[in-house]
Amino acid sequence: MGGCTSDAYDVLCEWLDRQPDLDVLLLQETHWGLGRAESQWSNSRWTFFSSPDPARRYAGVAIIVSKRLASSEDCTFCEWVPGRVLQVRVECPQLNLDLVNVYQWVRDSAQGDVRLEQRTHVWHQLGRVINSIPKRHLFVLGGDFNSGLQATGNLIGKGLLQGSDSKVDLELQDLIEDLRWHRTHGTAQFQDFQSQVMRRL
Repeated sequence: MGGCTSDAYDVLCEWLDRQPDLDVLLLQETHWGLGRAESQWSNSRWTFFSSPDPARRYAGVAIIVSKRLASSEDCTFCEWVPGRVLQVRVECPQLNLDLVNVYQWVRDSAQGDVRLEQRTHVWHQLGRVINSIPKRHLFVLGGDFNSGLQATGNLIGKGLLQGSDSKVDLELQDLIEDLRWHRTHGTAQFQDFQSQVMRRL
């Protein structure tokens, strides 16, 4: 988002109310626009979960869940890395849904080992959150990973951004391979909506 001013928030809420088929939205780079502390709030149609980094302005992730999917009382959230890794668990009558939003640090050679440690910490915490999710739950992972990947068998498909394989992040690549996730070509049906899913092998 590049930050979320009060005007941008009003526009976002107005836009959300015009989206009849949207149930979940993951935002990165909210900065301190949604507050400087983790928070949850709702309006008549949506529940908002925000995780800023109180020590660093230029981070922040948020997850927005439609009340058509679940009420605010049926959602819980956990900050795994403030402003960087946020999990929301949605308990629905048919299934439980875990949403994870990631905003990885940008690579910066000028920051040297400090930046590498920050990136490694995000990958480590992401591995922890994924391993904490029961296999029976539907899992959605999104975000700005600031990383490249290389196609690998049935784990990472060939639909990658051009030049991605020249910026491969081995820690992310290893995380995906170690956890044995792969993308299916099918869809999961939930009420009247469909979505492509990740399934654990």
